[in-house]
Amino acid sequence: MSTGLNWSEIKREIEHAQWEEDEGLLGEGKVRRVFIGTVMSLFPSGKYYTPWANSNLELCPACHGTGETVGNSRRNKKWRNAICRIANLARKRGLTGSKYASGPLNGHYYKYALRRVYEAGVCGYCDGMGSREALMDELYREELEEEASNHGLSIESGEGDPCDLFAVEIDE
Repeated sequence: MSTGLNWSEIKREIEHAQWEEDEGLLGEGKVRRVFIGTVMSLFPSGKYYTPWANSNLELCPACHGTGETVGNSRRNKKWRNAICRIANLARKRGLTGSKYASGPLNGHYYKYALRRVYEAGVCGYCDGMGSREALMDELYREELEEEASNHGLSIESGEGDPCDLFAVEIDE
């Protein structure tokens, strides 16, 4: 998944932006911000929601919003343990990081684990979230933050309107 944003243009705009005083979580400092869009225009679902109030999302057609599949609990426990072994093996072999990283071996581990998770009782279509839209938005947010990080930036929601998204450079 790619965000489709022109990061060189965003970087150029940030370099021309004025430094502002900011009291963030890490204390006082200076930041430069550039508006990159709204949640409704950037995210795949085009919706803004919160985990405790997500009635505007469509339920996953595979699990009907439960996030689980029906199955034998003994078999589910067996495959959950197998997933832990897969994760430990991937970590041991240096395949950690993004589970969607390129490379045939990492892709193989992810596809195998996804198949086993589905068999273990977690819906493979929505990854246990209960909504495919929520999963796609979460994956997009992770990709957006990773791309911003690769360019020395971070992503921040608007203070007055949390639907607004800004690319932020912090003066350290």
